[in-house]
Amino acid sequence: MKRWTKAALIAAGILLLLAGFIAFVLPGIFSSQAVPRVEAATGRKLAIGGISINPFTLTVEVRDLSFSERGGGAAFVAFSSARIAVNPLSLYRRAPIIAAARITSPHLRIVRVAANSYNFSDLLKWLPRRPRLSINNLTITNGSVDFIDQGLPVEKRHQLRKIELAIPFLTTIPYLADRYFTPRLSAVLNGSPLQLEGKLRPFPRADEASATLELKDVSLPNYMAYLPAALPVRVKSGRVSGKLALSYRAAHKENPELALNGRVSFADLKVADRSGAHLLALMGLAVAGNLDYSGTEGIRLGNLSVQARQLSAPFGKREEITLASFSLDGGKFSHKENLLEVADVTLKDGDLRFSRDRHGALLPLTLLYEGGKGTPNVKPSLRYRIGRISGSGMSAVFTDEMLAERPSFTFEDITFSLEKLAGPPFAPIPFRVTAAYGKGGSLKASGSVRPTPWKLDGKLAVQRFPLTDFDSYLPRTLNMVVADGMFDASLAVSLAARGNRLSGTFDGSAAIRSLYCLDAQGQDFLKWESLRVDKMKWGTDPFILYIGEVALNRFYSRVVVEKDGSLNLQHLYKRIPAGKGVETAVKGKRSMVRLGRVTMQDGLLAFNDRHVKGGYSATIFNLGGRISGLSSEENSFADLELRGNLQNRSPLRVTGRINPLRDDIFADLKVNFSDVELSPLTPYAATYLGYAVDRGQLSLDSSYRIKNRKLELENKVFIDQLHFGRHIASDKATTLPVRRAVEILKDRKGEIRFELPVTGRTDDPQFSVADVALEVLKELVVKAANSPLALLQSLFGGKEDLSSVGFAYGSAELSPGEREKLLKLATALNDKPALKIGVAGFVDREREDGANRDEQQLRSLAESRAAGVRAFLVKQGKMDSARVFLKSGDIYGAAAKGGASGSRVELEITAERDSRGSP
Repeated sequence: MKRWTKAALIAAGILLLLAGFIAFVLPGIFSSQAVPRVEAATGRKLAIGGISINPFTLTVEVRDLSFSERGGGAAFVAFSSARIAVNPLSLYRRAPIIAAARITSPHLRIVRVAANSYNFSDLLKWLPRRPRLSINNLTITNGSVDFIDQGLPVEKRHQLRKIELAIPFLTTIPYLADRYFTPRLSAVLNGSPLQLEGKLRPFPRADEASATLELKDVSLPNYMAYLPAALPVRVKSGRVSGKLALSYRAAHKENPELALNGRVSFADLKVADRSGAHLLALMGLAVAGNLDYSGTEGIRLGNLSVQARQLSAPFGKREEITLASFSLDGGKFSHKENLLEVADVTLKDGDLRFSRDRHGALLPLTLLYEGGKGTPNVKPSLRYRIGRISGSGMSAVFTDEMLAERPSFTFEDITFSLEKLAGPPFAPIPFRVTAAYGKGGSLKASGSVRPTPWKLDGKLAVQRFPLTDFDSYLPRTLNMVVADGMFDASLAVSLAARGNRLSGTFDGSAAIRSLYCLDAQGQDFLKWESLRVDKMKWGTDPFILYIGEVALNRFYSRVVVEKDGSLNLQHLYKRIPAGKGVETAVKGKRSMVRLGRVTMQDGLLAFNDRHVKGGYSATIFNLGGRISGLSSEENSFADLELRGNLQNRSPLRVTGRINPLRDDIFADLKVNFSDVELSPLTPYAATYLGYAVDRGQLSLDSSYRIKNRKLELENKVFIDQLHFGRHIASDKATTLPVRRAVEILKDRKGEIRFELPVTGRTDDPQFSVADVALEVLKELVVKAANSPLALLQSLFGGKEDLSSVGFAYGSAELSPGEREKLLKLATALNDKPALKIGVAGFVDREREDGANRDEQQLRSLAESRAAGVRAFLVKQGKMDSARVFLKSGDIYGAAAKGGASGSRVELEITAERDSRGSP
């Protein structure tokens, strides 16, 4: 036998023996030696059902392996079979190279005992820090994992079933290092499908990896506890699904790069704060986009889109926003530029509830500041650019908690859009909004707004806003109830923030329609069909108000004198304690008001006096007129003309000029009130005079002048055919001889004419027009009853002395001047049939005795003088002789008025008592 043949046979025999040893002996040795050594080293039980080794194919198969928990008990890891094929290059590489590995039905039980402590933590010390290993074609089928978390207050369990894992290769040695490997994983995580595909090249000069992760209905609350840091919120429910592609590259001399793209969706997401209060709820949320990271550029976000369904988020005690649909498209973010860009944001079918708190802060604006206390966030601001924000089918409810009544306002069918939002720096943002309010009300607004510094320019149109919704904003001193009314307006608005104040202008027109107001007692007070203000301009700093035209149509007002004598107008305002008023004027800035023309038509003024006995009511109909050129300028005066009818018969007219808006009120007016029936005024006559009025008419022609706070009032009174009726007992009736005075004042036609002047100062708190007029009337009555001659003298202006007629010494002839005076007196007496005149002659003893006249001659001279005056009054003055009588007495008596001549005739006017004998 040849040597090489012999050597070959020996080698073959050795190989066969070695193969037999490996195939039949080595498995037994491993089972008998490895199992106890592993148990001794780890304190865990190792059980192996069987080991098979094929030395020719270099394959090893392990069956029914079980590795228990520390101290025995449940299995930590187990599998039904594991088949491994070893590559012969392992000897060359001096490291295990697995050509193929297949593990069937593996099961892993992981227990988290506490933070960073697991049931396998004791095994980590046996793992090499950087093992030299290459595994190729690794396949795991029908695997499962049980994860038990005992580190939480309440134990949680997670299950991973139906694990299918394929890894083409995984190496830590320069073997296939320049190749990518593409692992694949599929499983069911807590009942939710999970899929992962990846691509990885870990060596030599850079780590490169890519992976695709697919999730379906993964429950979020189960995994929140495994985040590296605690969140400030609690995820109460939610499921996540999605497919993400991740790529990573990190070189030793280059900045790492990370890219993530895909789509993630959330369902039934509910988030609360740490106390459990609701923060956010979403029925559905889908987020898609690309996320990149590099060491030079930082984070970059592109192609971002967000779609949300059924969103609700509270931001206060009663504030909340809900949306049926929310979408964001075209989103981009650059960390390097700190810039967020969004192409379009759309909101649909939402509901917003917000309020102003009792301190005046408007929510949710306070959320834009740290702590909600109005302190601006001084951190570098994120810059943003948003192409458009729009919404439709929205509603909003605003509640004003600053007022005790907490008024609430609801807007429906809101459609809005904001365009070209950018900042900082902030640029004007064009906007449009339309909404429905109440029953038939509407709002339209458009323009632009700048957030900082805040500025608004736009147009606003509102229609049919019910005034009853805004009665809480009436002055707290106003004791009036708005029962009905609608507000319309069309305005151009320009507002800007200046420090802590808001200033600007409003231009346009406004109207209040169908107004209905009640007074403090709940009675009708004020109504009108329409009040329209046109060509209006209103400025706030300084205050200006320019109005071109004001038109008031079909209005009604009710003035009531209450039983205590006060007016219902006085009860419209509540008194404010001193020092608690509201300062409205701005120091150093004068307010300016101008009204071009005010027109009123078809008005009605109802007057009711409950203060007098029996009560009195009157109505002025057809009240209307105009005021032109009203202004607060010092030297500007408005023309006034008003007209109306009392009980549709007696006309009222007021004309003149006024300026009630300047610092000191100016008025120059003429008031004419004619043919007023006096019989309806019986309640006043009965209360203050003690008599009923049977008949009579009153006309009043007055002139009012107020200038430099001085009032001059002239009243020309005309009373026709006044007759008192029965006596009516009243504790308020005057004791003056009223009936006698009236009869004296009447002329032969039954007419009474007199003037009633009133003067005073408007800045005198003690001055009252009514009080002064009453005093003048009392004086007139006293003169008429007790001193008729003084009354007649007042009719001639008080310039002539009608009480006496002068004569030359020793003469009984009337001078031309005295004749003229007697004619005037006769004319006046002829119009006063109730008056008689007594005539008495006098002489001057000292001067007229010097003419050698004796006593009889002097008496004869005195009588001749009296007879001459009587004859002149009867013949020339055409007076009834029965009304002129001679009086006898001391002819040397002193004159009634100091300084009068002794050579005279004195006249005395007396009044007849009426047929009833009343004074």
